[in-house]
Amino acid sequence: MESNPSQKETEELRQAEFDRFLWGADNETERGLALSSSTYLELQIERITRALLGHNRHSKELLRSDGPLGSFSARINLCACLLAIDEFEYKALSLLSRIRNEFAHKLLIDFAIPSVRNKAEELAKHVLAELDKSTRHKLIEPDRVYRRS
Repeated sequence: MESNPSQKETEELRQAEFDRFLWGADNETERGLALSSSTYLELQIERITRALLGHNRHSKELLRSDGPLGSFSARINLCACLLAIDEFEYKALSLLSRIRNEFAHKLLIDFAIPSVRNKAEELAKHVLAELDKSTRHKLIEPDRVYRRS
């Protein structure tokens, strides 16, 4: 009889997976980094999608690679529709998906190519703007952020 891993064991496995991903990122080419980063996040979106839909024959059919929810972008959209991710995450993941597609479907490509560079710059600006907002929030309302109950 199979036993399901505890929540702690699952968290430890996911942390180890993340650590392996980060360690490997240092040794990647530009193509490898674009593909491995998006693949890591795609797996996380897949986990969220499977949790939202449950584990039954209908969800398996929808989530097959050739099914209606088989693509990264379809799963991003589903998660956004069901409010499992916010608008910031939706835009960041959508941009990353577009960057990944550039690398996956073109042979001679790198971040110097204008179409890729523009998407990467848009992603960086989007992330930095969100970081600025969260930092400003902490500076403007430090009591609310650090208040103890």
